[in-house]
Amino acid sequence: MKEIWNFFYTYYGVYVFFFISLLSTSISFYLINRKEKISDLVYFCIITLCLNYYNSLVLFNTEYLGFVYRLCCIGIIGGVAPFVVFLGMRLWKKVIASSFYDKNKYGICIFICSLLYFLFSRPEKVRNWVASWYGVNYSMGIGSRFFIGSLLNWIKGGKVIFSDDVILFYGISFGILIALVSYLFNRLIVNSDIKYRKAIFFSIFIYLASPGSFYAYIVEAGRLEMYTYIFMLIAVICYNSIKNNVIKYGVITLLSCVSVATYQGVVFLYYPILMIVMFTDIFLDKGKDKAKIYGSLACFVCTCLAFIFFQFFSYVNFDNVNEFCNHLNYKAMYFYEKQAVDLEIFGGIVRSFNEINKDFLLTKSPRELLWLSFVLLLPFWFFIASFYIKAWDSVKKVKWYKNIYVYYILINICILPQFLLNIDWGRWMLALINMLFFEIFYLIYIKDKGMLLAVKKLNTSINNNMFMYLVFILYLSKFSYYCEKSIFLDMKKLLAIFYI
Repeated sequence: MKEIWNFFYTYYGVYVFFFISLLSTSISFYLINRKEKISDLVYFCIITLCLNYYNSLVLFNTEYLGFVYRLCCIGIIGGVAPFVVFLGMRLWKKVIASSFYDKNKYGICIFICSLLYFLFSRPEKVRNWVASWYGVNYSMGIGSRFFIGSLLNWIKGGKVIFSDDVILFYGISFGILIALVSYLFNRLIVNSDIKYRKAIFFSIFIYLASPGSFYAYIVEAGRLEMYTYIFMLIAVICYNSIKNNVIKYGVITLLSCVSVATYQGVVFLYYPILMIVMFTDIFLDKGKDKAKIYGSLACFVCTCLAFIFFQFFSYVNFDNVNEFCNHLNYKAMYFYEKQAVDLEIFGGIVRSFNEINKDFLLTKSPRELLWLSFVLLLPFWFFIASFYIKAWDSVKKVKWYKNIYVYYILINICILPQFLLNIDWGRWMLALINMLFFEIFYLIYIKDKGMLLAVKKLNTSINNNMFMYLVFILYLSKFSYYCEKSIFLDMKKLLAIFYI
């Protein structure tokens, strides 16, 4: 009975905090609006911020915070955060040209809100297993996972790396990720029809509030795939900004290879994002521009070759893990996981599969957790699927091989090898959700007729059922983020109820 009560208190107590944050936020906005009208986007971003801040309290301080203390924290954050965002935007508008502010106000708002959330819930350290890769560098050999450590080693000038260096490097990198996501969201909103922006706003809020939001990399602090996500988003921006084909494809190929050097699993996780952009460009052009075909093919081949090299031909300058770690002890003055070095660098695919993956796949836990997460997030999956279902109506008479949505759906299959070869299913679900939302947002950005039809219908649905969509955002926000092999942390606690 105690376990059931704790579960309901933890995961439904959020509604109490939500209404407190909503009340304090509303009071703040009433005071602000007396002087100047502020965008609805700020309001909903603050709501998302408050809800996610509650999650950060649960994840990091559950054992130490009482109900009253949490209530006060949420009330204060809900009341103060709008003023911080508002004053920040006003200051930005005064310091920077007004025209720049007008063009980027949505991105500025999302950036400030996201940065506040990161500052509220930032981790104190990177976990030992993940921190292992920040000490290794190319003086120890050549392999995937060595790039970030080599970059940090270069920044430090070859000096000893401490845990504070690792967390600072991660923090700056996450700030860059926030800036990139904010910039792309701003481009998406500004490029959209003003009549249907409410649908796009809500789609962004739903993404940010979901367990698959990029905010998950606060919980999964320092994961190498976060850096590959940054590289791929930069590659997408470069692809759409650089006009010269030689420079364009040279830059994105370089970024792709650097991503593989950071973490070879990027070819299954975030590289498909860049593939989507290149394929869409060729598909809409109907293959008329041969330079696009050859450039995209060259990028794809180079990325695959880089993956093959780092996966099968990498090497280290040490005979065993003990020698490697003894050398690493002189480079990294912080706790790391020797088992991580042993399995990932000296182990290989076969050994890792036999010692960890095989046992994980044969147990009932991953299937139960994945199925349970799917059921609990069924409205969320239906929301994503609804875009393609509605867009499909516009291409019913088109042959399947001429239907761009078929290729968008199929490209997500790339992620399957990660589920078979690695045990951190939550991380792969996180990447999958980020990919799915990127696909939808990119089709909206390029004004795909079918997707614009879906946005139009969603806008009508939101106007008619505003309260339900707010409840939907609230429902998503009460879940923690996808992480590691437990899919997300809520699942184990929920399963514990059924196995009392």
